[in-house]
Amino acid sequence: MENHHAYSEIRMLNQVIAPIFIIANFGYFLSLYMPEFPGLSFIAASIGLAIILISWLGKRSFLFTFALIAVTLIYSIVFSWEMLF
Repeated sequence: MENHHAYSEIRMLNQVIAPIFIIANFGYFLSLYMPEFPGLSFIAASIGLAIILISWLGKRSFLFTFALIAVTLIYSIVFSWEMLF
């Protein structure tokens, strides 16, 4: 019973950490290869991925989807910081 609980915690941690790496790498790629950071395309790509995950997996991917959208909003501000101010 204890192993199941530990497995569940590791799974939840992975669902939060994975979107951070996915979005950070995608944003870094866009900032390197585009002359101006495409903020709306960056947000739209992650919302599209979130919609696909929700439609395929349902509520099982809620934590991953929530972390994906939250990290996208944070990183869109970080990568667009120079344009905002």
